[in-house]
Amino acid sequence: MDRECPLCGYVGPFKAHKRSGRPNASCGRCGSRERHRLVALYLGNLGADAFAGLRVLHFSPEHFLAPYFARAALYVTADLSSPEADFHTDITKMGVADAAFDVVMCNHVLEHIPDDAAAIAEFHRILAPGGTALITVPLDGGLARTYEDPAITAPEDRSRHFGQFDHVRLYGRDIAERLARPGFAVTVFKPNVVQQGRYAIHDATEILVARKPG
Repeated sequence: MDRECPLCGYVGPFKAHKRSGRPNASCGRCGSRERHRLVALYLGNLGADAFAGLRVLHFSPEHFLAPYFARAALYVTADLSSPEADFHTDITKMGVADAAFDVVMCNHVLEHIPDDAAAIAEFHRILAPGGTALITVPLDGGLARTYEDPAITAPEDRSRHFGQFDHVRLYGRDIAERLARPGFAVTVFKPNVVQQGRYAIHDATEILVARKPG
């Protein structure tokens, strides 16, 4: 079955994930994975002017998504160590002024962060009133509560318990509650069944839209 990529417009067969063997994980042209296509679908629905005049901070930047923020007044990328980022910072204590940004994009990062509550609180602090954090994480919809155990540290054990050697938890359906604790109002964007098939986005993939009250 041919699939379609909302990022590059490719229509054709997709490739399996190189490590896990997950079918239809990567676009046959640009290599985008499910999380990139999900965010592209959401951002594309917002329209080209959605971020005009806004200040955007993108963690662990992905080149696939940068064009969607082209009309932002400020687009800054950050990471702990990546040479591709504009600046290096610890996501749990950023050293950024209060209310410095209007949008935070954080795509598959929190599952790597031991103190994710501190990172979420930082999102809330650095966002201006009315600002939005767009967050995705690997999610097991069959789990009511997030599964984590700080005693699990060996890479092979983390792979077995959390799905990847450098993940420190597997998020469950309570992820929205965790995001709401600092004061965010959280909604969920999830593609419908037709979109899931067309763009090869699996059912457990969703965007958590966390808005700071204005």
